[in-house]
Amino acid sequence: MLGIMNHNEEWLWCISGKHPVAKDYFSLGAENPLFKAFSDWAGNGYMKWLTQSNRGVSRNSWRFWAKGSKKNQLICGIVKDSGDQFGRLYPLLIMGSGSLKDWESQWDLLPLALDNIWEKMEYLSINRRLSNLKQLEEEILQLQGPSNDWPAWKALQEQSYPMMHGHLYETLSKGLNDFWKSSDCLIALNNHFLSEPLKITETYHALLKDRLPIVPNTVFMGGVPETTRIGIFGRALAPEDFVKLWSPETTSLIGRF
Repeated sequence: MLGIMNHNEEWLWCISGKHPVAKDYFSLGAENPLFKAFSDWAGNGYMKWLTQSNRGVSRNSWRFWAKGSKKNQLICGIVKDSGDQFGRLYPLLIMGSGSLKDWESQWDLLPLALDNIWEKMEYLSINRRLSNLKQLEEEILQLQGPSNDWPAWKALQEQSYPMMHGHLYETLSKGLNDFWKSSDCLIALNNHFLSEPLKITETYHALLKDRLPIVPNTVFMGGVPETTRIGIFGRALAPEDFVKLWSPETTSLIGRF
């Protein structure tokens, strides 16, 4: 990674890829092996996706969280389709890593705890008012790590349960029974049926945690505007996983231990 960016509240941040304020690919952020691993994964996966004959036009945007390399270390970020000033396409990755006490036992609440950070990242990813990379870097430096106010997040999670239509809740529960032994799965939610599909991923986290004996390595939420999907990985990511995330028609089980 090029450059060093300061951290706040024990969280480090980085950004890499292409952005409308940049003339080409760039990379700014902390010198961190985890950041480099995700950046390499996105780059190698995108190159592999470009070889697909049926790839079509891509409009993907994904939120994600992942395990760090030690207890209480959490990674969160977004990866999405983007391009530089000249319209040349390439994914943009914005991510952070730091300590969040006890998150491993509360991981079903992460969509709530991280929502504000994801929203800020998504805004920065499309902000054309920035005049140069220096301004973008300054904005990234303003990001703050999440709060571990688990009782508050739990209360919000419980408020979201009434949003779930009964048969949808039942369908998701049955799906989890099918997938809980898998190392990775990718499930689609029908955006035409759901008014706030990303909110359903919060409840899906609760359902998943009830049935999984382990903490997933990485969870993705997002996709294309027509279809929101959730991807759960219990193993290290491979470039092929990027291809599947970037292919909206891939909505079924994609692997087993």
